[in-house]
Amino acid sequence: YRAGWGVMPVRGDFAMLVLAGILVIVAGFMLRFNPLLVVAVSALVTGLAAGLDLHAIVSAFGKAFKL
Repeated sequence: YRAGWGVMPVRGDFAMLVLAGILVIVAGFMLRFNPLLVVAVSALVTGLAAGLDLHAIVSAFGKAFKL
């Protein structure tokens, strides 16, 4: 848990929900969607499942693609 990122710790039955992003990756590649879109949607799903708010997820994307 890192303060300032808007992260809520994942506990109990919801811990496996974070792995939903892997399901999105597998389904997206099996359906032959654009890989960049599949990875971006998977990151969004994983972030939401982990308890991040939308602003924190978009901020993480911005930091990852910062030149």
